[in-house]
Amino acid sequence: MKRLFYILVLLLMTNYTSAQNAKAIMAKYTKVTGGEKKWNKINVMSVSGTAHLINQGGMELPFTRIVKKDGKQITSLIVNGMNYVSLAYDGETAWGSNQQMQPEKKSVDVATNTENLKYDFPYPGHNWKKNGYTLEYLEKVMIEGTETFKIKLTKLPQFVDGKSVDNIQYLYIDSKKYIPILTESEVVSGTDKGKITKSFLSDYKEVDGLLFPFTVTMKYEDEIFQILKTTSVEWNKDIDDSLFIMKTSND
Repeated sequence: MKRLFYILVLLLMTNYTSAQNAKAIMAKYTKVTGGEKKWNKINVMSVSGTAHLINQGGMELPFTRIVKKDGKQITSLIVNGMNYVSLAYDGETAWGSNQQMQPEKKSVDVATNTENLKYDFPYPGHNWKKNGYTLEYLEKVMIEGTETFKIKLTKLPQFVDGKSVDNIQYLYIDSKKYIPILTESEVVSGTDKGKITKSFLSDYKEVDGLLFPFTVTMKYEDEIFQILKTTSVEWNKDIDDSLFIMKTSND
């Protein structure tokens, strides 16, 4: 009985220490990249650059991504001179362009999951406790020659076919610089379900006192499928909400 008691105490202490370590690492990450005060002042993030589609024969397409603190967002690319919206959300409806380059409403699940992305604004883990996330420090891991802290970030559930599924992201934070160099998660729907997506973050630059990764290399398992090269980042740009609304042929 005493042995069982000591084991339970040890487990509780281990979980507490893990949470405390994760909390300290995330606090340092926030401070190094600009500080909580500055990040909390960000209400709009506007990013533009070039998407290198490795799995599409190396095609290069200009992209723009605009995200608001309240969850409204739009990501678009220029394809053959035409504007292609990969995902947009106006606060109620999620939509995007179909193969005919026409706007098309997405499912309720996609709308709900996109709405919840506001809790990742302006970066995953910001205000994690307030947003109902949990943190867990797992271990030190070497990533391409760099020692990192592996943090498990459990977010609000995602919805697939009307059912909630776990929504877990792993952050690998450089143990010396305290900036993320890799994020990792599992695809929970579609043809790539079960695959691990990896986003390697690099080429950090300071924009008005805040650090931002200007290169994101995305992989399925260990195969590169896309590289995002950012050329411009603007904070708190004046954006009219009409930009996020799906336009019909009658508009």
